[in-house]
Amino acid sequence: MNATRWRSLITLIPTFYIATVLSVLWMVYRCERSDSDDSTTTILSGLLYTATGIAGLTYLVAPLLVLLMITMSSESNSDVEGSDNEETNSGDDNMEIEDVQNELDDDEFDGDGPISDDWSIGVIVDDKCGLTDQTTIIQLLQKCRTYVNKIKNSMIISSYIDNERKKMKVKRKLIVDVISRWNSTYYMIDGFLKLKPIITKFYGDIHILKLKQKHANKLAAVELTSNE
Repeated sequence: MNATRWRSLITLIPTFYIATVLSVLWMVYRCERSDSDDSTTTILSGLLYTATGIAGLTYLVAPLLVLLMITMSSESNSDVEGSDNEETNSGDDNMEIEDVQNELDDDEFDGDGPISDDWSIGVIVDDKCGLTDQTTIIQLLQKCRTYVNKIKNSMIISSYIDNERKKMKVKRKLIVDVISRWNSTYYMIDGFLKLKPIITKFYGDIHILKLKQKHANKLAAVELTSNE
């Protein structure tokens, strides 16, 4: 039985109290008119005596009903608060995960040591079929790393890339993958894809940047082809 039904039952208590008062008044009246005892009076007396008994029982049961209703109401409130706390905790956990993801920035990769690939160890190369896919991927990653390192070591090229990024409103930077970040290789490749138009333009403008010929030749050696 829910709390609403208990409240409905409690509202009947005043009715039983009124019935008790009427019963007492009727008994007083009966004492004064004991000589007049007809059938109608007998029926009314029986009804009022019954009401008196019910009212007396209500006096005994009512406190228990009130106590039970208070207990049920407290348990219901506790369940609601527990559910709210669980939802709040779940929302806090989601916010913490989002905050950690949002804090990840390209600058976090700066200062870490470069990664050392050992994918080629144990790779079987079929001379008849040429280079395997694994070897091709390794060579491509090595090109990307070499290119990024040369940019970071040259103020002229770094300034050129940064200016072009601002013009195109690209926030992603070129980074090199590191050992301490398991997803840093993904960010390196993702940066290349987002900055591909700038990289292509850079090789077109390389002759006007006044780079040393030796430096320009090294950059040309790591230029990505259309297939890559």
